[in-house]
Amino acid sequence: MKKGQAWGFDLVVGTIIFSVGILSFYIYTTNISGTDGVLQNLQKNGELVADSLMSEGSPVDWNETNVVRIGLLSENRINQSKLNSFMILANADYGRTRSLFRINTEYFIFFDADQEKGIGIEPSEATNLIKITRVVVYNQSVTTLNVYSWIK
Repeated sequence: MKKGQAWGFDLVVGTIIFSVGILSFYIYTTNISGTDGVLQNLQKNGELVADSLMSEGSPVDWNETNVVRIGLLSENRINQSKLNSFMILANADYGRTRSLFRINTEYFIFFDADQEKGIGIEPSEATNLIKITRVVVYNQSVTTLNVYSWIK
C-alpha cells in the first residue's frame, strides 16, 4: 500500500512540474513573437520611408501643396529644393507626411551623423527603434541618408 501512495504523490508533483514548464514555454513564445511583430512593423515602415525618399516623388516637380508621394531625387541625386519642401512640410504638418509615407510609426531622417538638421521627430522617447541607411549623392559628395523608424 505504501508504494501506491508514493507513486500517486510522484504523479501529482510531475504533473505540476510539467504544467509549469508548458505554461512558461507558452508565455516565453508569446512574448518573443510580439516583439518580432513590432520590429517587423518598424522595419517595414522604415523601408517605406527610405524607398519613398529615394524616388523622384509624385508628381515629379512636387511641392508642399500638390505632393502625392514625397521623393527627394532628381537625376539620382538629392534635389535641394525637394529637400527644402520636405522640411517645410514636415515642420508644418508632420502628420500629413506620415500619411503620405503610409506609415503608422514615427520617423526621423538625417544625413551622415548630423542629427541636428534632422527632419521629423527625434527619437528621445523611443522604446523600439530601427535604423535604415541608404547611400546617396548630396551636395556633390556621397553620403548616407539615415531613417529612424520608432514607437513612443
